[in-house]
Amino acid sequence: MLRYLAGVAIYLLVALASLKIHDYSVDLYQTYFGEITAKDAVSGSAEHLAAYVLIVMNILIFSLPRLYAKLLAMAVMTALLLWILLPHYPIRALGYSCFNAGISVFALAARAGVDRLFFRHGTSAS
Repeated sequence: MLRYLAGVAIYLLVALASLKIHDYSVDLYQTYFGEITAKDAVSGSAEHLAAYVLIVMNILIFSLPRLYAKLLAMAVMTALLLWILLPHYPIRALGYSCFNAGISVFALAARAGVDRLFFRHGTSAS
């Protein structure tokens, strides 16, 4: 049970960190590509879509038991965002798909690291 709660805590912390990272990346986008234009104003829905996809897919990734299935779910998430956003917002499609995949890989690696560090089976806790 403690192992499960630690995993939930890690995924929640990564999700909260992704909000701050997203705000920073929007500032970075504005620095390199200029201010958000009227055409891009509609793309606020793209931000919400990417956030919802990240939340839903990370809940799925957290609950899947095998690493192969987790990586496949990450690939599906990336492909879904590219398929939806690429025709209208190519820069954002690449940004959001890479960002969501990177955050998911980081959460997966952090959870594996905590599992390996604190919940090793058959070894002493020295």
